Amino acid sequence: MKKIIYIFERFFTIRDYHRFGAEYLESKGYEIEIWRVGIEQRPKVKLSVSIGMYQGKNMFDLTWWEFNKRVKKNKHAIYILNEYDSLIYMMMLAKYNCIYFLIRETGKVLYSGTDLPKEKDTTKFQFKNMIMEEFRKWFTQESEKIFKKHLPEYAFLGAEINEKWESFLPVHRKIYIHSYDYDRYLETKTNVELEEKWIVWVDSGFGNIDISGIVCNLYDPWRGRNKIWGKLEAVFDKLEEYYNLPVIVAGHPHTKYKSKYLCKRKIIFNRTPELVAKSKFVIMQWSTTASLALLFRKDILVLIDNDFKKVSNWRMYYSANYKYFGIVPCNMDVEKMAKSPWEYVKKINQETAQKYIDTYLKMPGTPNKLFIEVIEEKIEELENRKVSRDKIQ
Repeated sequence: MKKIIYIFERFFTIRDYHRFGAEYLESKGYEIEIWRVGIEQRPKVKLSVSIGMYQGKNMFDLTWWEFNKRVKKNKHAIYILNEYDSLIYMMMLAKYNCIYFLIRETGKVLYSGTDLPKEKDTTKFQFKNMIMEEFRKWFTQESEKIFKKHLPEYAFLGAEINEKWESFLPVHRKIYIHSYDYDRYLETKTNVELEEKWIVWVDSGFGNIDISGIVCNLYDPWRGRNKIWGKLEAVFDKLEEYYNLPVIVAGHPHTKYKSKYLCKRKIIFNRTPELVAKSKFVIMQWSTTASLALLFRKDILVLIDNDFKKVSNWRMYYSANYKYFGIVPCNMDVEKMAKSPWEYVKKINQETAQKYIDTYLKMPGTPNKLFIEVIEEKIEELENRKVSRDKIQ
């Protein structure tokens, strides 16, 4: 049995593991382990707090020392590094000459830092920035040295990357794939009959985020603000009456809800692609599910309030993407907007949608099959190559 080990940065949330094909490879007979590496050990309970996450048993939260020990023990496994960004991983894998793949730049979204608050202490900020720049230079130089000596077997890229490290890779080792959300689109498109049965609210978890869990560092603008549920419920009521369709809630996988219902609507987990596919339109604050809305050609209604606009991600990601799509969010604290939310349901221009899809979701020319199937093909190639070498010897 071949062993596959996924490695994630400390700050990757476990809610996304199921997207990376772990269950698929398990079903094909591979032994899977998932490692998340950081400086200090954290309670193991935090690896299983969420609904809808990868449910495999072999999940490990490791310190760097433990990581080194485990790599030495598993040096004949194939390693899959998601969004490689840490020199420590490369050093250990190179030390034991391990085979590894990189998965990079899949499903990125627009980013803007222009509206971020400025540092109050300019001198302190400049000094901090200077230290960071020096560290980045050292980090880049050391990474390049190790990378050149121990290249990945393949780099699976979701976009063109204009970074120096990519120039070291032979062309045949660069394999282009699409985003994880495009996988969900392919699966759903194949198995679900498209029809408009409801309106789907894709919940981002705000107001229900488990502060003691895996997203404890995320600011929740709706936590403790009970008035938000009344505002949402009032908008949902108006939409149901106007469209004569029910509002269905797609639950967020890393969120702990206090009940099975949100604003009197049942919360449904692990069926978001299907819920989007069968919806008239999608309601959200911001979510990568916007990708599914674009792929299934669904209109989008963005619901926010004044508290939600305090989220730093609003300035960094949300507002930038809304502007790109030409979406005017419906602010529930503005009386005129709250009274007629249907006026803010936006049909995305198809040219704009396709440009976004080509740039962030599926590069033109990439195979129209699950990305993990592409990875599996390369794993099989390695195995066949090894068998051939053994026969010759």
